Amino acid sequence: MRFGVISDIHGSIEALKTIDSQMRAMEIDILLAAGDFAGTAHQEFFRLFSSMPWKILAVRGNCDAEEDGQFYGFSLPHYRKVPFKQRNILLTHGHIKISGASAGLQEGDIYVSGHTHIPSLEVSPQGIILMNPGSAVLPRENHPPSFGLITDTVIELRHLGSRRCFKKVELA
Repeated sequence: MRFGVISDIHGSIEALKTIDSQMRAMEIDILLAAGDFAGTAHQEFFRLFSSMPWKILAVRGNCDAEEDGQFYGFSLPHYRKVPFKQRNILLTHGHIKISGASAGLQEGDIYVSGHTHIPSLEVSPQGIILMNPGSAVLPRENHPPSFGLITDTVIELRHLGSRRCFKKVELA
């Protein structure tokens, strides 16, 4: 199973086209969208997002409207838990604080959030893997546009465009 992970694209059609191309090259099965993807509603953006060939699991960010999900045909909860092998992935935007413990996360589970526009990947003292894919269009703190990849064996942060991995955590 291969998950592409994005956040904070804020309605950028150009970024979405690049993401579409990169995710096709990475041969993902599911796209996890950690909020703030719609921004200003463009028909072309909605059309492109809705035409992607893989399953999309998304959550609402602070810049997304609850109604945005109606255009895509799926709900936009504030968070969702995704089973993955013997793990769970908690997907949230990050503007509403949800602790891994309150969500029932355990050692080896994966907590994905966006909101900061700063890519990060680390393991907490409790053994929970914390991932922020950064932003594909508005990165902060001199980071390049980025996205994440989760596979059966590794979690990676990658540069959008070159797909070069710049941080990874091996999965046991």
